[in-house]
Amino acid sequence: MMHKLQRRVIYGIVLALAFLLAGCSQDIDLTLWEGNRFSAAIETSALIGDGSAEEMSAELDTQVTEIRRQPNITRAEWERIATNDDEFRAQVTVEGDDYGAIETILAGGATVEPVVVDGREAVEFTYTVSPTSAYTLTLRGGEVLSTNGTRVENHAVRWNGGEMRAVVTPRARGDTQGWTWLAVGAVVAALLVFFVSRGRGGSRVG
Repeated sequence: MMHKLQRRVIYGIVLALAFLLAGCSQDIDLTLWEGNRFSAAIETSALIGDGSAEEMSAELDTQVTEIRRQPNITRAEWERIATNDDEFRAQVTVEGDDYGAIETILAGGATVEPVVVDGREAVEFTYTVSPTSAYTLTLRGGEVLSTNGTRVENHAVRWNGGEMRAVVTPRARGDTQGWTWLAVGAVVAALLVFFVSRGRGGSRVG
């Protein structure tokens, strides 16, 4: 079990990302790996005023530095994706070797418990926040066994807040799944463009 100080420090990451409540949106991508490990990418965008971008950057620097010092956290960093006069966008990446740390990364606390389904080792995930179109959480595993969310692929489920429940098997390290299909699709698209362009070129010559 993690110390209360650790819970309070990591819990601050979402509070920092929601530093500007007005106009703030979040997109969280959480993957449960075998061996009790997890990775999370939290992207936020917020409407900003004069000085707000600098304040948010400073707050994120402080929070992520503290997170790196905590047990069960193997990686913590953030980057500014884009900014303009009206919007600040940033992504925080956190990795850990204990599912118990997840409940402190998500505001309000998520529950991640090991279960056995038909003889298969799995993980039960539960989390509740106010339903909103400005909040998206995608949970990825090896296979989604049951859920009240929207299945994105065989191994992923997505919610826009509300009561979130899912039972998934952990994903094996090195398992690319959806990324592999995206890569295949990109190659096929490139080949189609090549042959179509070649065909048009041949028509002009004839």
